[in-house]
Order: sequence, then C-alpha cells, then structure tokens
Amino acid sequence: MNKKLIKTIASITCGLGIVATIPTIASSCCDNENEWPINAIPKDLYDIDENGALIGLKRIISLDEWYSYNTMLIPKNVTQITRNIFTEDAFQFFPNTLTQLRFEEGSKCKIINCDFADGYSFWEYMEFPEGMETIEGGAFCAYGDNINNTKISLPSTIKLIDGAFGTDNIEIHNIRFIEWNGLGTDPETLLVDYPFGYNNNFQNLCSTGTIKVKNPKNGYTSEKLLAWFKTLPGFPQTGWTAE
Repeated sequence: MNKKLIKTIASITCGLGIVATIPTIASSCCDNENEWPINAIPKDLYDIDENGALIGLKRIISLDEWYSYNTMLIPKNVTQITRNIFTEDAFQFFPNTLTQLRFEEGSKCKIINCDFADGYSFWEYMEFPEGMETIEGGAFCAYGDNINNTKISLPSTIKLIDGAFGTDNIEIHNIRFIEWNGLGTDPETLLVDYPFGYNNNFQNLCSTGTIKVKNPKNGYTSEKLLAWFKTLPGFPQTGWTAE
C-alpha cells in the first residue's frame, strides 16, 4: 500500500469511532463497563484530548480490519467531535460498510462540529444522545450517489441543527425516518440553513417517509410536527406520514 493511501486512510480513521452491530446490541452493549460491541472499533483506539474532544484514532487501521466495522459508537467521555476530522478527498477510500452512528450510554457529547463526516452518504441510522445540543453545518452532508433509507433520531436537548444533513446533489434522497424525542413545540428556531437539503430545505428527503415525536410534550404529537413541516418550502406534501 502506498504512503499516500496509508496517509489518507489514517486521516479517515482518525476521527470515526465505529461500531458494527445490530440496533438491539448497540443499545444494550454499554450496560457493563467492560462490554463493547463485537464489531466496534476498540474503545482504546479513540484519541480524545484532555478537554474531551474526539480528535482522531491512535493508529492506522488496515483496510481489512476497517471493513469489519459498520457502526460508529462514540465513547461516553467524548464531549465534542472536532471539525474536519475527515477530508472530502479521504472519502474516496472510505468503506461503505459504515452505516450506523451511535453514542455510548451516558454520553457527554454536546456538539458535533461542522464537516465531521462531510461527503459520506452511506448512513442508515444515526441516533444522537440526550444532552446533544448542536449539530453544525455540513456534519453529515452527502455528495455521493448512494441512496439509503436513513433514520435520524434526535434528542429533546437539541438546540441547533445548522444545515447538518444537507446535500448539493439533487439525485440524493437519503432520509426516510425522522424521530424526535421530547419535542414540545414547532422547531423553527432549531432548524436553520437548509437542515435537510442544500438549495432546498428538504432536498435530502425521500419522497415517502415517516415522522415520529417520541415522548411528546405539551400535546405536540407526530401529526403536529408533520403538519408544521408541510408548511415549509420543499417539504413533500404527500408521501410522508406521522407515526
């Protein structure tokens, strides 16, 4: 393997903590401090600075090893994920086996900085923890031609989603399920700068999908969120339902 490729893979691996596991395993894997999902990048590979920022991984992961992981599980002591951990060029070598983003139970992570996984379009499930407050612009923008049925699960603590799940490719329509925990009002102050699109607020949505408000507050149901979304430019007027 040439040095340029090794360097590129190192830059890729330097920030993603990945867990390959089915959802039930991932959600229960952290009850025991000594347990970690079988297909996860080992917890001790994460490079976390003294302030709790995830800044990379501690060693190069070979392609053979890298392809054995499919989920990123962020350790609970990470307080933020730094920006630009992965460059756009690095994604040409990024394995498409990575499909899930999860956070360890008890996560302290409050912010995902911009351009964290910018350009990677193979996510199928992203579950953000309670306590997460900000997901910055470009964090999960997709540029490829892959189409997934992506589910996004948002916490009640979110304060800003700034263009985080957008795309500038009109052929990409990845997001099919949006779940929002503990929502109690229209999220007009939270979703800014084309949260699920680029030139269009909802360009990245599939033509059909599902909205769910989990543990609603103030009687704010899934139906109310869907009705509010439909008032916004670009949201599909048919094809999306409330669960």
